[in-house]
This record gives sequence, structure tokens and C-alpha cells, in this order.
Amino acid sequence: MWIAGMIMLGAAIALRACHNRLIGRVNAVLAAFASLRCLLRKKQETLGRLSPILQRHLRGQRPLLLELTELRRRVLSATVADNDRLRLANRMAEVEGQLLAAAAQVPELRTDPDFQAARTALEAAQAQVEAAGRRLNAATDAYNRVLREFPYRIIARTMNLGPRVLLVLPPPAPVATGAGHAGAE
Repeated sequence: MWIAGMIMLGAAIALRACHNRLIGRVNAVLAAFASLRCLLRKKQETLGRLSPILQRHLRGQRPLLLELTELRRRVLSATVADNDRLRLANRMAEVEGQLLAAAAQVPELRTDPDFQAARTALEAAQAQVEAAGRRLNAATDAYNRVLREFPYRIIARTMNLGPRVLLVLPPPAPVATGAGHAGAE
């Protein structure tokens, strides 16, 4: 009888340890996501300063500018789920890259001090977002790996936990600088 009790106690302790490990992974993902969310908000403010400049110079890119505005609004919405927010952030990075590539083709922007200042601030914000994104992806990957293991999968299902989406970190967009262009003239 006492052997059965010891086995049950051991199983309960093991189950509790699995539960705690899973909760630790969830908390790591949530902490990394909270950091990323703050940095995305900072980046959105920077994009808000850059948007009017791009609208003046990139009239042919109006659909992309409108899409970027809508994506910014949705990413900052409190009602968007975390996985959806990451999908939106991934799409927003694609649109930003397309707009900055188009901006690199506009000679007036190379000498516009407002654009240069906003672009520099955007690059700094993007570097911070990418660093936070790498931390989030590492935490998310560790969490998703744990979910694939036997006891954790069952525990996660009972807690309505599922796999998380990774943040896609796009390659940096090509942006022309005034120094590189001056040598070509």
C-alpha cells in the first residue's frame, strides 16, 4: 500500500515539475513579447513621423502607404491577439522595406533633413525591435520545443496552450545614403 502511495506521490511531483517548466516557458515568451510590444510602439511613433514625408515624395506608392497606416493601427490595437500581432508586424516589416526601397530611388529624399533624421531614428528603432525579436524567437522556439514533448503536450492541452508564431526578421532594406550617391555624380 505504501509503495502505491509513493508511486502516486512521485507521479504528482513529476507532473507538477512538468507544469512548472511549461509555465516558465510561457512566462519567458510573455516577457519577451512585452518587451517587443513596447519597442514596436516606439517604432510606430517613428513611422508616424516618417509617413507624412513619404506621402509627399512617394505619391505612386499610395496603396503601400495606406496599407502601412492600417497595419500600424492594427498592431497597436489592444484587441489583437499576440500571434495575430506578430503576423501583422511581419507584414508591416515587408511593407516598410518596399517603401524604403522606393524612397531610395527619390533623389530629393537624400537631401531632406527631416527624412534623414526620421530614417536614422527608424533604423535605431528597427535594430532594437530586431534584438527583441531575436529574444522573443529564442523564447518561442524553446516553448514550442517543450510543447512537442510527451507530458508537456498533454498539460498544454488541458491549459488551452498551443504553439506560438515566430517573428520573421526581414533582411535590412536597401537605403541609399547621400555619401554613396555623391561619389557617383
